[in-house]
Amino acid sequence: MVESRKSKSQSEDPFWKYNEDELLAPTKRTYILVYQLINLLQSKSFENSLKSTWRSTLFDNNIATIQNKERNEIQGSLRFFKKYSSFGEAFRYLDYFTKVHDVGMREYDKKGLLKRLSIVEYQAVSNFILKFSAQHTPPREHESGQFECHQMLECLMSYLIVKDGVENGTEIPCLDSLIRKLLNEKSPGYFAYGITNDLFVNDRADIALCPGEYTWLRYGPDRLITKLYKGEECCKHYEYFERFKLS
Repeated sequence: MVESRKSKSQSEDPFWKYNEDELLAPTKRTYILVYQLINLLQSKSFENSLKSTWRSTLFDNNIATIQNKERNEIQGSLRFFKKYSSFGEAFRYLDYFTKVHDVGMREYDKKGLLKRLSIVEYQAVSNFILKFSAQHTPPREHESGQFECHQMLECLMSYLIVKDGVENGTEIPCLDSLIRKLLNEKSPGYFAYGITNDLFVNDRADIALCPGEYTWLRYGPDRLITKLYKGEECCKHYEYFERFKLS
């Protein structure tokens, strides 16, 4: 297990303010963030935090349903990672990858636990996975570690972004309005059998990355499933879906 250290929250530290250029290619701060995410996932403090109720004063039944759904998914992933010693493999792959790409990581840079993941940091790490790490073919001894690393990052980031959206809002007023509407009007089954990531993760990331580009959001009437649209194109397809105007 990698030793951990306390670190300042990224939202409070200007070091963690990303710009558009840094979303095009991973910088050292992105690699530090990747290490801190996996450090968090394997930490006892994160495991204990799964027992706590998410902070919310509204729509308790639906919030509890969403939390239970997300918690069950990440606890299942954690059991798998621990059973197959996946953390060691993931760290060995990251050490290899950062060395090959001459990132200049010090042991100090690899320590620490993430406190909160912003949507821009989520985009930066997703960009690292899809456009850089996944495009790299490692030696056979690191193939499993590459896969495990990607799996860990994706499942943890999804959990953190959903939790943040429930507790703190998405920072996108129109999306927050739709979330409140659905939480107020729909039954727990709507969220239990739906795709939470559609609304809380994917739509949030897409709207944040391209502000003003999407004008409509379609959502399922009996379970949570969504699709973003530009202009009036949403009127031409998917009559089964209900729609919500974003701008």
